[in-house]
Amino acid sequence: MSAYLVEESKIANIVSYAAAKRHLGYFYNCSTKERIQAEEPSDIGVILGQENLRSLDYRYEDSGGADGFLREDTRTDYLARVSQLSRRRFDIEDPATIIKRINNLDYQACEHPDYYSSDAYWVLSGIKDCAVHDLLDSLEGGE
Repeated sequence: MSAYLVEESKIANIVSYAAAKRHLGYFYNCSTKERIQAEEPSDIGVILGQENLRSLDYRYEDSGGADGFLREDTRTDYLARVSQLSRRRFDIEDPATIIKRINNLDYQACEHPDYYSSDAYWVLSGIKDCAVHDLLDSLEGGE
């Protein structure tokens, strides 16, 4: 398996979808049995960006981890851009596109063994559930 650094705008687009659906602040980590403390879009963006970095660190530990993907940037620069972009409202993609973006980020972030108990996993799962519900509603004519 391989992984790469997901563009900041792609993460922010997922966060924008959750914000537009008023889904922020309602995330729960079923592994830790605790509410995820992330009320603002920027908080969610940083959680997701950090998990992508963590995955790259684990997957490419022998060759410098995530640092090799950041080029001249630092982790702080990358997460600051994720945070800043997550505060903006992007045009909301259709649910099918959001599900694809979530699946991509999920795949890029899942390299380390603790991923499925991480807050990022449960945040993505919650947003994906919302998008699947929206997609099914649109297919059923909004019933």
